[in-house]
Order: sequence, then structure tokens, then C-alpha cells
Amino acid sequence: MRHVESDVVNQGWISLQEAGVSIDRNTLAARLIKELRAGLQLFEQDGLAPYLARWEKLDNFLNAR
Repeated sequence: MRHVESDVVNQGWISLQEAGVSIDRNTLAARLIKELRAGLQLFEQDGLAPYLARWEKLDNFLNAR
């Protein structure tokens, strides 16, 4: 992790390049936008229901009283 960013980000992180992922930033941006649009369209069509099972699986704080 580079020092400059460590002042801004208060949790662990790694760059895609450091993780061995080689992708053009424009290609990455286009893929992210495509997936975000698809997710938003699904949400508009079906609401939260398609996401709930995965959300509950990944929610570390669910039922953690």
C-alpha cells in the first residue's frame, strides 16, 4: 500500500496491479458501468428480493446481538 493513500483509506486495500490483475482502466470502467446498470434494472424490475439471500449470507452482523 502506498503511503499517500493510507492517509485517506482507513482499512486494508491492494491495487489490482499488485493483485496480479492486468486490465485497462477504460475497460474496467465500462464493465463496472455495465454491471451497475444491469443491477439497477433488476432492482427496478424485482425490487430487493433477488439480493436478499446473498445479503443475508454476507451480513456479518445479522442476528449478532
